[in-house]
Amino acid sequence: MLRLTQEYFGNNDAELNRGKAAMTPLEAEQAVTKVVSEFNDYFRKVSEDRRRHPTDDLASVIANSKIDGEPIADIDAMATYITVAFAGHDTTSSSVAGAIWHSASFPTNLRAYVQTAR
Repeated sequence: MLRLTQEYFGNNDAELNRGKAAMTPLEAEQAVTKVVSEFNDYFRKVSEDRRRHPTDDLASVIANSKIDGEPIADIDAMATYITVAFAGHDTTSSSVAGAIWHSASFPTNLRAYVQTAR
């Protein structure tokens, strides 16, 4: 999941994409399409499993959701899974990395925070 999330958001970053090189806009678009397809393939299998064997997890909630009394459409379920994966990987890791960078760049702020938190 993390690799796919990084490839989605960093598709033109040579350190994150599969080709390890800068891409043209068309290549970047094709890379994003491939990543979304891989997410969908993975989460479609998760959905099928959770519909047959629900557990006490978010995937079961999404897979068995109803919209206007009807089972959630596949495209809506896939979009929800992808949103959760992005939020859990990219946003969280970027926020933590940003906080560490800021703390290292401004150690007096970190000391002030630590003293206040006590």
